[in-house]
Amino acid sequence: MQQPPGYPPPPGPSGYGYPPPQQPYGAPPGPGGPQFPYGAPPPPMGGGGGAPPKQGLSTAAIILIVLVSVIVLGGGGCMMCLCLGVKGVSDQNDADRQNARNVAITELLSAYKANEVRADGIYKGKWIKIQGGQVDEVRSSYVMIGTGKLFEIPEVQCMLKADQLGKAASLTKGRRVVVRGKVQTVLINVLVQDCEIM
Repeated sequence: MQQPPGYPPPPGPSGYGYPPPQQPYGAPPGPGGPQFPYGAPPPPMGGGGGAPPKQGLSTAAIILIVLVSVIVLGGGGCMMCLCLGVKGVSDQNDADRQNARNVAITELLSAYKANEVRADGIYKGKWIKIQGGQVDEVRSSYVMIGTGKLFEIPEVQCMLKADQLGKAASLTKGRRVVVRGKVQTVLINVLVQDCEIM
């Protein structure tokens, strides 16, 4: 490309002036490859055209790894503590059930008839073995036990454990029975949970 008259020639070797020399359309680049107006072309990315450099872990990935580690290490310890605590409670419950105190049904029902609050203080949450009861009614999930009187209120309502349904099927009205369970409270009848027919 010719400089207009009156202008000094561009500094530097030919081809490095501004604007860059025009190549005819479709012609191969001039000697030394394509011309860049401001000096040599930039080096290729990645240092020599190889694979791009490896990226480090993102901040989100690092945070996720740290959180998982805390849950596994710290949470695992807490889960172990929880399991041990539940096992301890279960063992204590089994011991209390095995050592259930013998209580005559007349004594239990008389206590609740006289004073529910006082009776709850004595029996609520305690495992007892109820002696001298008589079957009044058998239902799919519970057995009603009383002293044998007509129209007796309250009676003992024994909420059966799932493994006791076979034994309950063999019961008949009027039969004497001993049951073991954990006293809850009185709601018309004295509710006893986890009942076993002895």
